[in-house]
Amino acid sequence: MSLQEALALHQQGQLAQAESSYLQLIQASPQHHKAMMLLGALYVQAGIYDHAHTWLGRSLALSPDQPQGHCNIGAALEGLGRLDDALASFDRATALKRDYPLAWFNRGNVLTKLKRYELAAQSYATACHFKPDYAQAHMNRGLALQELDQLQEALACQDQALALDPNYAEAWSNRGNVLLALKRNKEAQASYQRAIDIKPDYARAHCNMGNTLNALGKHQEAIALFKIALDFDPQLIEAHCNLGATYKELNRHEEALQSWHAGLALDPDDVDLHFNLMHLHEANQQFDLAVTHINKLRSLNLPNNKKDFVGPHMFIKMHTCDWADLPQSIEEVRAWVLENRRPTRLLPLLAVTDDLTLLNQAAVQFTGQHYPGEVEALPEKPDPEAPKALRTAIGYFSSDFNHHAVSILTAELFELHDKAAFEVHAFSFNPAPRDATADRIAAAVDHYWACADLTDDEVLALARQQKIAVAIDLNGQTLGGRMSLFAKRLAPVQVAYLGFPGSLGTTYHDYIVADDYLIPESLAHGYTERVMRLPSFQVNDRRRHVSATMPSRAELGLPEGALVYCCFNNTYKLTPAQFDAWMHILQQVEGSVLWLLGNTPSTQLNLQHRAETAGVQPERLVFADRAPYADYMARYPCADLFLDTFPFNAGTTASDALWMGLPLLTYSGQSFASRMAGSLLHGVGLPELVAPDIDGYTALAVALGKDRQRLEELRDRLKANRDSCALFDTPRLVRALEEQYREALKSTDKQ
Repeated sequence: MSLQEALALHQQGQLAQAESSYLQLIQASPQHHKAMMLLGALYVQAGIYDHAHTWLGRSLALSPDQPQGHCNIGAALEGLGRLDDALASFDRATALKRDYPLAWFNRGNVLTKLKRYELAAQSYATACHFKPDYAQAHMNRGLALQELDQLQEALACQDQALALDPNYAEAWSNRGNVLLALKRNKEAQASYQRAIDIKPDYARAHCNMGNTLNALGKHQEAIALFKIALDFDPQLIEAHCNLGATYKELNRHEEALQSWHAGLALDPDDVDLHFNLMHLHEANQQFDLAVTHINKLRSLNLPNNKKDFVGPHMFIKMHTCDWADLPQSIEEVRAWVLENRRPTRLLPLLAVTDDLTLLNQAAVQFTGQHYPGEVEALPEKPDPEAPKALRTAIGYFSSDFNHHAVSILTAELFELHDKAAFEVHAFSFNPAPRDATADRIAAAVDHYWACADLTDDEVLALARQQKIAVAIDLNGQTLGGRMSLFAKRLAPVQVAYLGFPGSLGTTYHDYIVADDYLIPESLAHGYTERVMRLPSFQVNDRRRHVSATMPSRAELGLPEGALVYCCFNNTYKLTPAQFDAWMHILQQVEGSVLWLLGNTPSTQLNLQHRAETAGVQPERLVFADRAPYADYMARYPCADLFLDTFPFNAGTTASDALWMGLPLLTYSGQSFASRMAGSLLHGVGLPELVAPDIDGYTALAVALGKDRQRLEELRDRLKANRDSCALFDTPRLVRALEEQYREALKSTDKQ
């Protein structure tokens, strides 16, 4: 058997016969380095990388200057996961033979696995230089460029691959991925369809098509595509991951869990699956389960991981008041932001810092990454020469048009708008059926648009068709929000209001609604938005529903004669410093109790343990169950003083307490979230309840706790001021807001 005959068998795909022939040749001639090299190449082809490495090593020992040998041993090393050694072998191959396209291509593949995408793109470009018709190298270069966010260049590479091979299904699918990243969803859909037409059993193309349908808001069709993908390839983790994400979007949490756990059964270390499960358990207040996935993410030690689990980990621990290593977590999140590693969610930061510079940097990072401005064409500005009878169209955009804090505050706003001057639109992203609150809002506005199933482009087209002049974002960066719409510019004037208590860090929210206390001129530098000022920033509904049946203290588990401090803020707003101040207050005011939201059993246990450590009997903490809104409101008269949190103050909860005549004590910092309650107290005429700092806050809480007469006087002032104060003068606030809309529109005419 000659080498040529063995090679012919190899080339014909008769690998067993070729293997036997190569071994016979080597046995006959132990120095036959060419037979060794071809045998090693055969083992690479068969995926038997350890054998390949052995025989290629022997071949190169006998003849070290074989470019093909170094290229093949590089492939074997890559297969063995020894990427740095593989890279060195490909470098040796290209040094021996500069015009070696396959070695450059393989080198690019290893660099891609090492996440060194810029060098990978250069390596693929060199392969294409020496072999211009190398379609796969053009495609892979496009993949590397996409990782570098060079999307237009990536698209050109995929187009070049397809010009060389119009039936290259993988290139059609990858082209669709670039188009999807460019938000050219319809074109992406067409590209995936071409891939499927060429290769009907191409699981990844079906999966990618499902992603496009999700982006188009066609979730049921997306589910069908993910299932088809899994029929063709049950091992495709991406399909399990995306199917679960679609189920979660539709609030089908059990099915989401099943999909994600099916993916983890295939790869227990998949980052996306653990990240998704973390957020699902957090949303369901299953905090202990969420932490197991965070711990797994930490154990993977992924320095190049694009996912932010640092902020969520801190936030989840704060929900349960697990403060054991909170300072370390805060510093970790701070470093994450300052070192610009990866954008983090803003809400957790609001609960731990009032540092405006840090918060602004985090906002700019997060929105810049997730919701960059992408205006293609500006909406038409209102015609200043139009007849005065023509009303100005304003649109409120929210996922919370139901029984939610934002709608509780704004319900009367919609009813009091001047309908002779303004045509009021409500754009709802809430997928749930309308409840009584949503019905009230729908009845109050001129047009109520159900947009949960509409794509961004469809909502944008609707807003443009309705000639919305002022678009008000009632979500910001909160659950269900659609900041991507504002990034496309819904209206000439865009306003952030109520939903998110801080700057959104965008270039396309023109204004943020505040008042002179909330954002004084000295702090306006911490906001990317201009400030739209009202007499008091928070609009309120004077028709709040309160249960006619007022509970007794005994019914609520409160001691009848005790001084009752309360705080019904979410538990993630509590901090160790704040809680320790509360324990000092309880120690100084004999027989007093602290009435808190219970949240979870672990939360209660953590707080009781902290109280005991501070020398306070755990039974002096009384935990309230969650209750229907009307019953919750009826509880407030059973308390004597509301103790606010810092740096994340009470917002709607504070106005609830003040509306029910309960005095509230706070202190303020630099951030929006840390000045909300102070703003509300100024708005009800009780500025003396804004302490200068935590020491002043603690001293005043003790003094008031020992002076029942002074507390009664404060209650009397609240009741006397309620119907005339700035905070609850809703008609005045609505007129002021309308005037601000007019002024903002005038300023656009001058630009």
